[in-house]
Amino acid sequence: MSKNVDINALSNTTVLDSDGRQLKLGQIWNSGPVILIFLRHFACISCRAHAAQVWKEKEQYQKNGARIVFIGNGDPSFIEEFRSSLDLQDALILTDPSLESFRAAGLRNGYLAVLQLKSVVNAMKLAIDGNRPKLYTKEAGSVWQLGGIVALKQDGKVVYQYASEALGDVSDADIEVIVGAEGK
Repeated sequence: MSKNVDINALSNTTVLDSDGRQLKLGQIWNSGPVILIFLRHFACISCRAHAAQVWKEKEQYQKNGARIVFIGNGDPSFIEEFRSSLDLQDALILTDPSLESFRAAGLRNGYLAVLQLKSVVNAMKLAIDGNRPKLYTKEAGSVWQLGGIVALKQDGKVVYQYASEALGDVSDADIEVIVGAEGK
């Protein structure tokens, strides 16, 4: 079960870009609605597959003015490899090694959240479909963190939240559900 989003904490969380520059996360939705895609870590098979799928369908997500933002939790040096290997050239990709934004978004963390049969089955399905992880190192991010999605209006109102229950557990909500209520 997901927790509610702590919008004040989320807004005040400091994230980093690929050059290590700091940015308050709330500044991102001050200019318009956003869809925050939280990634387990930059080497994760599931996160790589999910990011590629979201970016492939970006026009549908962005048609109501929403901006897609990927947030990992590894070292900023992993962002450019993630971007180039998945052809996410124009994507905004940030990282939060502190995991503060993940906690504020109500996302699950811990070995019991990740080490379960559903995670293994999901990873096997992704591999069979041709997805591949990158070699994991601790600098790629927390292996025990799960991802999720938070969509916010420009005023910071949460219009959609999804917290993964296992590795490879991504929202099966119709894109219209995520962006339809987005508005400006």
